[in-house]
Amino acid sequence: MAGAAPPAPQGPAPAAPAALLGALARLRRSPRGLLRGAQIGLVGHDGRAARTRTLTQAALELGARVSLLEREALVAGGHAPEAVRLLGRLYDGLDCDSADAGYLDWLAAESGLPVTSLVTPGSASALALAGLEGTPAAAAFGAAERPLRLLQAGLLVAFGARRG
Repeated sequence: MAGAAPPAPQGPAPAAPAALLGALARLRRSPRGLLRGAQIGLVGHDGRAARTRTLTQAALELGARVSLLEREALVAGGHAPEAVRLLGRLYDGLDCDSADAGYLDWLAAESGLPVTSLVTPGSASALALAGLEGTPAAAAFGAAERPLRLLQAGLLVAFGARRG
C-alpha cells in the first residue's frame, strides 16, 4: 500500500507471565548453571548503578558471562549496523538500558539477538517482572532475594532458549 506509514516501534515483546512463572519454578530448585556459558552484553548500563550490579549478579549466578558495552561506542564512526551485527556473533543476548522502543527494535533486528531492558524503569520488560511481584511464585522467595530471582526469571526466558 503506497504511502502507508511504517509500523510504530513496539520494542521487544515482554515475556509472557506463564513463561516467567515457569522460570521462577526452575529457580526454586536451583539457579546455578541455568545459563552456563551464555554471553550477555549490557548496552548502555552504568556499571556503578545498583540496578546494573544486581542484573550482573543475577546473570553471573546463572553461570552467564557479562560484558558492559557503551552505547555510544556502537554508533561511533558511522559503523553502527556493522558493529551491532558483530554483537550477534559474540553474544547470546543483550540487555539495553533504554525504554526507547525504536532503539530496542533496531538493536534486535540488526544484531539478530533477543534484546531486553529488564532494569530500565518503565520498559516493557521491567513492567512484566513487576507484574509478578505479588504472585505466590514470587512470594516463595524471601523479600531480600525476590528482586534477584525475578531478574533471573527474565534472563532465563529471554536468553535461555538460545542456550538449548
